[in-house]
Amino acid sequence: MGKTSLIKLFIAELLNSIEAKHIFYASLDSLPLEKYLVTEILTEYRKIHNLPLSDRLSLFFDEMAYRTKAHQELKNLETKAAEKYLLESYFEQYMKLGGIPEYVLTDDIN
Repeated sequence: MGKTSLIKLFIAELLNSIEAKHIFYASLDSLPLEKYLVTEILTEYRKIHNLPLSDRLSLFFDEMAYRTKAHQELKNLETKAAEKYLLESYFEQYMKLGGIPEYVLTDDIN
């Protein structure tokens, strides 16, 4: 059994005790992710799921060896960044609902 299989089995077990959105898995040999830093990928994930930095995530990075500066990227995960991404996410939701405050407050577009 390989490392990837073990990671996925561990995640499957973890899903019995925590919400799926609090589990993050990324295969870092994926071409679309190649141009992004790990911190950028995580920030975008938190933005999509509206997760503040205070929410703990279980992180699983597969194929870290494909990253030339993997140790530096992981070290930078400890840095607390502003939660600007949440404001961006809230604004995007606001605009999807038509930019009308009543819709956002009630979540009713009818």
